[in-house]
Amino acid sequence: MKGWLPMETSIVKFSVSLTLLALIQMHGYQGCLEKERIGLLQLKSFLISISDSENKYNIPNSWVDDDPMSDCCDWERVKCNATTRRVTQLSLDILPQNKYNDFIDGSPLLNMSLLLPFEELQSLDLSFNLFEGVYKGKAAYDSFGSLKQLKMLNLGYNLFNDIILPYLNTLTSLTTLILVGNNIDGSRTKQGLVNLRNLQVLDLTGNRISGGSVTRLGIANLTNLEALDIRGNRINGSVTRLELGNLRKLKRLGLGGNLISGFPTSQGLENLTNLEVLQLREIRMSGSASGLGLAKFKNLKALDLSYTDINGSLENQGICELKNLIELNLEGNAIEGPLPQCLKNLTRLKVFGISSNQLSGSPHSVIASLTSLQYLDLSDNYFQGIFYLSSLGNHSNLEFFMLSLVNNTLEVETENWLPTSQLKVLHLRNCNLNGTLGFLQKQHGLKSLDLSHNKLVGNFPAWLLQYNTKLEVLRLTNNSFTGSLQLSNSKLDFLHHLDISSNSFSGRLPQNMSTILQKLVYLDMSKNKFEGSISSSISEMKDLRILDLSRNQFSGELFAPLLTGCFSLLLLDLSHNSFSGQVSPKFMNLTQLGWLSLDNNNFSGRISNGFLSSARSLEVLDISNNKLVGQIPSWIGNLSSLLLLSVSKNL
Repeated sequence: MKGWLPMETSIVKFSVSLTLLALIQMHGYQGCLEKERIGLLQLKSFLISISDSENKYNIPNSWVDDDPMSDCCDWERVKCNATTRRVTQLSLDILPQNKYNDFIDGSPLLNMSLLLPFEELQSLDLSFNLFEGVYKGKAAYDSFGSLKQLKMLNLGYNLFNDIILPYLNTLTSLTTLILVGNNIDGSRTKQGLVNLRNLQVLDLTGNRISGGSVTRLGIANLTNLEALDIRGNRINGSVTRLELGNLRKLKRLGLGGNLISGFPTSQGLENLTNLEVLQLREIRMSGSASGLGLAKFKNLKALDLSYTDINGSLENQGICELKNLIELNLEGNAIEGPLPQCLKNLTRLKVFGISSNQLSGSPHSVIASLTSLQYLDLSDNYFQGIFYLSSLGNHSNLEFFMLSLVNNTLEVETENWLPTSQLKVLHLRNCNLNGTLGFLQKQHGLKSLDLSHNKLVGNFPAWLLQYNTKLEVLRLTNNSFTGSLQLSNSKLDFLHHLDISSNSFSGRLPQNMSTILQKLVYLDMSKNKFEGSISSSISEMKDLRILDLSRNQFSGELFAPLLTGCFSLLLLDLSHNSFSGQVSPKFMNLTQLGWLSLDNNNFSGRISNGFLSSARSLEVLDISNNKLVGQIPSWIGNLSSLLLLSVSKNL
């Protein structure tokens, strides 16, 4: 009979149904709690209500209400306890751009009552959402108070001010609180965060906190803190007034980017001998390195004293006694003299930055002993003598090496260098390098190579690009390379920056240039001897922002493909060549162009009607020293951003 199933099929289905029913009765449904599922859907509705209709791309798509059996523990941005199936983690960071982003109507308030169903919530991330506050009143306190198991709260990169602090002070189970990038200044709080006795990690980076506010926030009472970051605030005066001396469990401390004076390591931090990470970047100490008093911090693994105005020698000031150091950053100071031999004691050192100082002597013997190094930056100093690359022969983990000179008194010797590591970054600017690039033949993992301002010779190293297929930056400016620009036949999908200016390259540009180098953003081939037309070689580089072909021997007309195909150009410099013909095609597409130099060529005739009329961002236009005739066209007056116009020495 139509509509009826065969008896055998009905019996089988009935048996399966009974079996499923029995299993559910024995073990219960293992999905999330229904009230939490409903709570998540209410959260979703709230997010939609504050979102711009065109920017809902981050609203969780898996949070649906049309399937009652859908397990919310499997939904994106949600994690549950494997046994109880209660929600324990919500990751609601970087939600859609909300309709309040123009700040005309203010930013949205956070409705904490929506979190009441999640009684076992342990981790909550609401960062990067531009919330500026919460709905006030008793309901808000009750909502915060209900989160009795919350351990981690991330409210970073919102617009919260001091009004949020009393609510946070009720979350007594917190161990991690991240408030980076808000508007908290601590001047309008009575208790601050004093009740958060279990707090182990507190990040207040990038707020508006002053020195006195640190005390009002009650940080000195949070004696279980292991990590405190208050970088980038408005804290001034001595560290002593911050009253951090009782935080003896601290392992990580960030004070950089404030207006703190004196030497924090010897004023107020003496008791923090468990410190493993100390960040003091951009604190103006303005004194001799000998006053640092670092020797007591035996457990330090990472120390950042960059841009702190310390001067003098590194001898006898404690750094050499920090034998557990893994990272040491001393860049941007006025440290003098040679690298002290005692630095050889830092055998665990992996990251060492001491660029932009006034160091002298040869760093050779000290660096040769630090064989654990992965990152080494010696740039912009006054070293002398010879630095042998062979001294890096035992540095099997080295990936980043930068060395450059302010003066011209150090020579880098590449002979007999047998590298045991594959470098990712090698910068040897102004190091008196001579000869060819043969010393790089065993390198296959380079991403950035800067050998500018040396005495290197030979042809363009196409083999180097072929060996290092992930190379992103190549700078060979101001050397003595010769010959034509020969490229391999393989596309260089990662190379975005190429500078071969100030050499003696010659000949025509290769026809496959656009195909091989199609990802270029920056191309500087100025001050060479290139010749011929450029139209077909460059015109398909659609990502090109900077193009400098000045001071070569290019000739011929400036054909349309260059000015229509490279539509992303911000700067175009074709000056000091032998281009001729009309100054432009009738149509161009350089809508983002800010700088155009066509001076010192042989362009003739009148400036095309409408030329550059679409370049609304143009600030510099130089067409001087050509053979142009006629009047300055009236449309130039419509270029509202124009700051410099040079049309002199024409006909």
